[in-house]
Amino acid sequence: MGINVSNGVSNIYFHKYPLSHMNGQGYSKSDAIKIMAVNNPITYQIKWGQTNPRVTNFMTKDQYKAGDLVNVIFDIYMGNVWREHDNNISNMAFIGSLRKSRDMPLIMGEGMNPQFTEGISLKDWHSFTVDIAPVVKSYLSYTLTPFMKGSPSELFNMGGTYNTNNSYDFTSIGGSDRIIQVQARFEVYEQDPDVSEKLVIATSGGSEVVKNTGGIVVVNAALQHDEKPILDRYNVNCNPGTAYKEFFSNFPNNDSTPGEKRVQLFKQVRLDDEGEFLSWFQEKFANTGSPSHTYVLTDFSLQIYTDESDGTHHSANLRDVQYTLGNNASPTSGWWGPGYSGWKANADPWDTEVMKVLSQNVSPAYINSVTAGTITSDTISYRAKLICSGTTLGSGQSVSESRYYVLDHETPNTAYDYVRFHWLNRLGGIDSYTAKRDISESVNVSKVFFERQSPNRQFIQQYNGTGNPFSNPQDPLGGDTYKASVNTLAVEATRSKTVYTEPLNMEESKWLEEILTSPNVWVELDNEAGFWAEFVTNNSPELHPSTRDYFPVTITNSSLTTVDQALGLVKFNLEYTMANSIVTQSN
Repeated sequence: MGINVSNGVSNIYFHKYPLSHMNGQGYSKSDAIKIMAVNNPITYQIKWGQTNPRVTNFMTKDQYKAGDLVNVIFDIYMGNVWREHDNNISNMAFIGSLRKSRDMPLIMGEGMNPQFTEGISLKDWHSFTVDIAPVVKSYLSYTLTPFMKGSPSELFNMGGTYNTNNSYDFTSIGGSDRIIQVQARFEVYEQDPDVSEKLVIATSGGSEVVKNTGGIVVVNAALQHDEKPILDRYNVNCNPGTAYKEFFSNFPNNDSTPGEKRVQLFKQVRLDDEGEFLSWFQEKFANTGSPSHTYVLTDFSLQIYTDESDGTHHSANLRDVQYTLGNNASPTSGWWGPGYSGWKANADPWDTEVMKVLSQNVSPAYINSVTAGTITSDTISYRAKLICSGTTLGSGQSVSESRYYVLDHETPNTAYDYVRFHWLNRLGGIDSYTAKRDISESVNVSKVFFERQSPNRQFIQQYNGTGNPFSNPQDPLGGDTYKASVNTLAVEATRSKTVYTEPLNMEESKWLEEILTSPNVWVELDNEAGFWAEFVTNNSPELHPSTRDYFPVTITNSSLTTVDQALGLVKFNLEYTMANSIVTQSN
């Protein structure tokens, strides 16, 4: 028969966990951690104590009593749909457990207990602390959007242009984000007549005693030691008055101050670029308070605004996200009206609580494929930002920072192609850069040899006049005089290249350093244009909309050269190897 925790489960509680605001610890509810970087510590802590009798940190094994808490088992669950998984593990996958014994005791003065209850000191409590990040991070990777595609869908699909919603998966197995929930069980000491000592899982009424936490979102980000340990500035929502939020990129082409048009740099893109991406965390689209909504959301898009050489402007709204999240209705129809019920309204709208990393293609070629003529050879620059519209919001309320781009019209050197890199950045988004200078290439080869008897060249194959070759039947080599004595058994070969960047200032070079530490880097190359053109025609244009594709590479070395010390300009020398070996024959 099982046993409950001494003095009941009320003596056990989560002291530390993401999303806890812990007012008494100097946090406010508005500081709640909505997004966690999975490559940084994600700490959960259980506190346990008694008031009668008090628990002491000096308890020895022979002082254990039945019901004393010895280990806490932290069960970790994972999902990918917020509305189904928050505070509900039934639809989540169990990915592992961490069993934690008591932390080292911390002796402090009286009146310093976690609950700030007078008369009980911190030393009268036991803590059990774990970091779940090492378990969780192996399940996350990246999400790629195909060239000439607009946006990944909410769940696992890949959406196309704004008027289609297909089901072709183009994400990694892990993807960029996951929902996590942790449940704690308790291993207590039991004294048994037949067994002198035993550890059992605490139960009450035949069921295991558990403590639950709310769901959190983890993203594949890696924050540095000098950065704020939470990602609250990236959670975009459409609530009125919400401060502008940021995209998942450290390139300094954003507003220096939200709402202003001053930026440190404009990022260079070319008119024929098919892939330039902005990623962000979408917290929510609308208030969902009961019984009625604060406002009705009628439109959500990423707005493009151009500056032309003649002083005019063009604008376009990219609505890929709204459609790939499930709404194929006209944006003017209103998606949260009187007929709203539960999580969905009208025919099939997007979910109000998305809680996912989303992305949008903002390359010139893609923008023009959706809204023809938005970006032309006369375009000097353009900016991109997220906007919401609604019955209370009004039209086009900005909910994100703006990102700024300048058109590079330089004519490529016909002797070599530009090299365009894409990589997983430190915030979990995809960054891109085009290298245009001093490109060189080499092939690295290693061989395995074996040695055999040399052929006897006295017995050279001849013809008998009827077209049939003959050789000396006693020749063990069968007259094959073209075999070497030292033969190549196998060949392993890889192709390496070296490129130089443009002169970069300090901010640009700091950003580009991320490509050196990224575990996932690709170069953009042509993928047999003729083959894919035929394939797309005969199958589906949604599957592979471009003749360009990602090819994985490994950055093997880099060096930094000062170009102008006074201006602080440097350039990178990037050496990389194609991550797929050259296919060779065996002998």
